Amino acid sequence: MGDAGTRVPAGRRRPLGYPTWAALVVACGVLLRIRRWSGRRSLNSDELWIAVNLQRRSFAELHGRLDFDQIAPPGWLWLHKLGLAAGRGDALLRLPELIAACAAVALTAVLARRLLPAPLALAAVALAAGTPALIYQASQLKPYSVEAAATVLLLILALRALDDPARRRLLAFWLTGAVAVWFATTALFVTGAMGGLLLLFAAASRRWVLLRDHAIAAAPTAASMLLVYLAMPSPVGWLRDWWSTTYPGSLAPRHLGPRSALTWSRDVFHQFARSALAAEHDRVRWLVLGLMAAGAVALAVRRPRTAALVTAPLAAGYLLALLRLYPMATRVALWLVPVAWILLCAGLDGLLRLAAVALLRARWPSGTWWGRAPRAAGGVAAAVAALLIATHLQRFGHAQHATNAERFARAQPAVEMVAERRLPGDVVLVHGGKSEVAMIGWYGRGAGLRPDSWYSPGQGDACRAGGQPAGMTAASRVWLVRVSWVPKPRTLDAEKRAMARFARLAGEYWYGGVVVALYEKAPGAAPPPGAPCLLDTPARF
Repeated sequence: MGDAGTRVPAGRRRPLGYPTWAALVVACGVLLRIRRWSGRRSLNSDELWIAVNLQRRSFAELHGRLDFDQIAPPGWLWLHKLGLAAGRGDALLRLPELIAACAAVALTAVLARRLLPAPLALAAVALAAGTPALIYQASQLKPYSVEAAATVLLLILALRALDDPARRRLLAFWLTGAVAVWFATTALFVTGAMGGLLLLFAAASRRWVLLRDHAIAAAPTAASMLLVYLAMPSPVGWLRDWWSTTYPGSLAPRHLGPRSALTWSRDVFHQFARSALAAEHDRVRWLVLGLMAAGAVALAVRRPRTAALVTAPLAAGYLLALLRLYPMATRVALWLVPVAWILLCAGLDGLLRLAAVALLRARWPSGTWWGRAPRAAGGVAAAVAALLIATHLQRFGHAQHATNAERFARAQPAVEMVAERRLPGDVVLVHGGKSEVAMIGWYGRGAGLRPDSWYSPGQGDACRAGGQPAGMTAASRVWLVRVSWVPKPRTLDAEKRAMARFARLAGEYWYGGVVVALYEKAPGAAPPPGAPCLLDTPARF
């Protein structure tokens, strides 16, 4: 009889369950990421700086402070160094980030269903799948996608160890953390925070055998974390100054009073909501942060230890920013995004539960289908709203992240064009900035292009002292290559003033933000004494 009660009547199909709907949403997120990854964009400046380090350095040298002031987890660097053996293609180099970004969406679906009812779990997955910063990082040679995936995976394993502290589950959490810290810097914080909570819960419950098992399983993880810490640069000096300049307000000021601490806390969470969650408008940011707080409270009321683990990454991120150890803003905070969306949907779930309680107190007939309808409709409406919000985030996010990506989107074709059209006797001069050095160092090697000299615009006494780029005076054709950081009409103003007195502009070519200019001149022609000129400048990196 019990089996007959659960059988679907003949002629009626079983409704689609959460796994099917979640798989569809995850598939949409994966397609968005593949579409971005397959866009044939050249590496941008941040990626080029990493790529050149991978090209120049051996495995033993890929740690600490790298060239171009770059840092990255050692294991992540070694993985990409191995990838170079398979080929130098940009898409191949970014493949681990695509895999990690897709895994982050799939893992979010698992974590969300563990914490939320099906409609709101779908809403959380839709928001994670449509977050523009996560989609953007799926095609970037940076470790932020790996950090997001590692955070969600570690949280799933920590919750499993909390619910059923079998030894295999304890080992799964601690050993995953031991490996993750080599590939994601933030895994140090996540493993430490969640592992510390698991140890605290065992001690508070006086489960000494469980505490011993945790301690034994944590030993190799602690050793691994120590080795990674020793291999990474300390967050002081140049690194902290760079963070403070690049992400203003993401680190706490040096001197904080009670009032200024509250003001900074409000500002840092607003900055996180705007830059990482793409909440553009002030009211939207307040709504997002309010729902996240409500979600933390709702989880704490029902499952306080679960709530502590779920909120641990955000608490760790805030504490690190407060101690001026790690910023909580833009791409550096993307490891917190899936957890933030789950907390937001948990807040919606809490509000819907409160509404259901209010209906019960009003003697609403909750036992009938129309009594269950309000909460079900609310959950479905939340899922639909999440899809609409994700679509909005896509529009805002593409504008937010377009600048640097589009500036270098066609860097490779620009270098290849100069290599193909260069004639014997031509001189190729490249601006000596670190972006140009990295661009030529990576793409010039494949195209067979080596600049004759690096230059910088000069005037006055510097030009009177000479020091023009080698071979420019004797050449009849001069190529200039520079990355544009200002609007197009102003990019080559200094170069045009220097070349106009003795050469003719034969062509100007724009490849995204990379500008190439070809000048023709009489052999032996040079700028008049004291006139603006181009100076032979050593490459800065």
